[in-house]
Amino acid sequence: MARPPLGKLNFRLPDSLRDRAQAIADRDNVSLNSVLLKALENYVPFRERQHQDQDKKAQKRLQQRVPRTPDALLAPVPKVGAKQRCPCGSGLQYKRCHGMN
Repeated sequence: MARPPLGKLNFRLPDSLRDRAQAIADRDNVSLNSVLLKALENYVPFRERQHQDQDKKAQKRLQQRVPRTPDALLAPVPKVGAKQRCPCGSGLQYKRCHGMN
């Protein structure tokens, strides 16, 4: 079964790139189009993998972020007795630290 014709590409290669690709084609006894097609077949999956890796890294960064919501910033302070240690971590009794007011 014959393959349907693919869309025709019409673009100009820079002279230096065309000469390098033509040298490869001559060495392998194939057409310039075959060399360019093979190059694209190898390049496209490479770029797709790069984009997938970048997407995975971006998703991982988003998952690692801690959401900052007003509720988290205004968390209730636990009730502390006058003779218990102050929740600020100073080591003093609450009545001698933040409970003085």
